[in-house]
Amino acid sequence: AIADIANRNFFSRYPYKLGGAKVALISLNLEVIRLLLIWSATSAAMGITGSLLTGLGMSLVFPSFGLIAVNHVDPSNRGMAIAAYNAFFDIGVGLTAPVAGLVARNGGYNNIYIMGAVAAAISATLAYAELKKQKKQPEFVIKNG
Repeated sequence: AIADIANRNFFSRYPYKLGGAKVALISLNLEVIRLLLIWSATSAAMGITGSLLTGLGMSLVFPSFGLIAVNHVDPSNRGMAIAAYNAFFDIGVGLTAPVAGLVARNGGYNNIYIMGAVAAAISATLAYAELKKQKKQPEFVIKNG
């Protein structure tokens, strides 16, 4: 939680400065590494380090993908886009715990981190596809922010 709060305080403008797809891609690729670090931890220090780094990475994914979502709609519909994005994010968060519980019950607690790494890798692939698409038409970026 401390890492998440610190990251939001110091780096929250980066999705607007660099673009949501780029920040999401960087954050998610690092997230895969962090989750694999927790999964393979052989000591409490490795697990805590992975956990700290996870908080740093995930804090910018939500606003980065949110920026992507609002850039795909007309400005007059951006409020609706944010509402839909938040709703689907909440559904995803709500489904994560039961799915993680099934993974832990059937494959062991440690496999939850592999599941998270796979989910982050899939999300990174989506961010990469968006970044490639933006090469043709850039998203909204604050120039003097």
